[in-house]
Amino acid sequence: MAIEFMTGATVFALINLTFFCIAAYFSYRLANKLGTYLTTEGSDKTLNAKSEIAVLISILVLMVFFGSVSQPKLSLDPVQNRALMEYQDNAEEVEIKTPLPRTNTLQGFEPLK
Repeated sequence: MAIEFMTGATVFALINLTFFCIAAYFSYRLANKLGTYLTTEGSDKTLNAKSEIAVLISILVLMVFFGSVSQPKLSLDPVQNRALMEYQDNAEEVEIKTPLPRTNTLQGFEPLK
């Protein structure tokens, strides 16, 4: 069980590392294009960065959803109380029967008033 868990964690880490490297590369390309756009002078300058922006947005969405998918799922099932279930019917109202409280007095002690 532990080997499969660690293998899965390694695979998820490698996928996240790949997403990060792709995002870093396209961020570098976008920064270069933006720097070139801001430093050039002229009236016919254009910023052709549609592909970089599209890839960065898709990587961001993939990282958000992939991170939520790879979270471990844990469910705790409470132990059923068989003694309590004996007293329950399929009726509309549920009646819970409890034992009477114990009122034994100890020798040498007086009850509080």
